Amino acid sequence: MVLHPPQIFEKLRYKTLFLDTNVFSTAFRYEELTNFLLDLRENDCALVTIPSVLFEVTRGSATLSVYNERAEALKSLVTYTDPMAFANQLDAFSVVMAKLLKPERSQYTDFLLSACLFKYRASGEVLLMTSDIQSLPSSILIVSTSSLRKNRSEIRNFGIFRLNDAHYERASAELLT
Repeated sequence: MVLHPPQIFEKLRYKTLFLDTNVFSTAFRYEELTNFLLDLRENDCALVTIPSVLFEVTRGSATLSVYNERAEALKSLVTYTDPMAFANQLDAFSVVMAKLLKPERSQYTDFLLSACLFKYRASGEVLLMTSDIQSLPSSILIVSTSSLRKNRSEIRNFGIFRLNDAHYERASAELLT
C-alpha cells in the first residue's frame, strides 16, 4: 500500500517529477509503487529520469537480455529521459554544490539530479522523488512525502523535493564572490 497525502495528485498535476534510482528499484519489486507512479502519470505529472539513473538501474546486468529487461521496465514508467545537454554549463553550480552535497553520502547521480532541479528551477514546476534523503544538499527542501508499506516491518519513505532558490543564492554569494 502506498500512503500519500490525499491532494498529491492535484499538487503534482502539470509538474515534472525526476525519479531517482531508488524509486525504480523499489517500483520493480513492489507493484503498488509502480501503480502509484502510473497514476501520477495518468494525472498529467511528467515522470522523468536521466541517463545516469538508467546506468545505475541496469548496472550489474549479467546478460544483454537482463539489461534490456531493466531498461524497458524503466522506460515503461517514464514520460521521457532528459539528456542533460546542459551539463557542461554548470561551472558555478558545480562549485556551490561541491560545498552543499554531503561527500560521504552523495554520488554523481545525486549531483546530476540536483543540477536538473537547478537548470529548470525558473518554471517552479520541477521536483525530485527519492528515498535517499541523506545524500541531498541542504538547498533541497521537502515538499511532500509518500510511504510504501509492504508489511508491518517494511516501510519505505519517499520525499518529493524542490530547489530552495533562497538557500542556493546565499550559498552562491558566499562562495562565488
